[in-house]
Amino acid sequence: MLLMLNLDDIEVELLPLHIQKLLQKGAKNTYYVHSVNKKGRNGILLFVDVEEDCADAVIEYLAVEVGTIGIRIIETKHIPFDYEVRKVILTVGDRTFGLSVKFIYRGRGKHVKVEYEDLRQVSESLFIPAEVLKKIVEGFSFSDDRVWDISLGELSLHLEKE
Repeated sequence: MLLMLNLDDIEVELLPLHIQKLLQKGAKNTYYVHSVNKKGRNGILLFVDVEEDCADAVIEYLAVEVGTIGIRIIETKHIPFDYEVRKVILTVGDRTFGLSVKFIYRGRGKHVKVEYEDLRQVSESLFIPAEVLKKIVEGFSFSDDRVWDISLGELSLHLEKE
């Protein structure tokens, strides 16, 4: 289900804290959109994607911590896609990293997407811009090749499929 609430008296700086707490309480995801409310007031529409078995804990948190006076429940239908997670092994010099890559399927189509947290860690460790690393890993994952060797300036990257 999708919970929707209007927040017109909240410190925007606290939203990341609230989002983290909602995820800890069982929310699958959260989204917020800036809005203009009645009388021209700035506000926020907060959407919380939650399964029914976690809804009470999430709703209680929203009532107590966020101070909303009501929540709309939007019944939704989710269309899941088939996907699998595969590993790409990246070696640079004497350092080896494993990156998880999601392969998402729909009909005859395929999409690949490297996991954000893996991408961030490797990018920071190697001082390679995340955008560049993402394109390399996803391009390699999409290809039929089992191994790629790429030079980025002074760095030699060796990629293998697990």
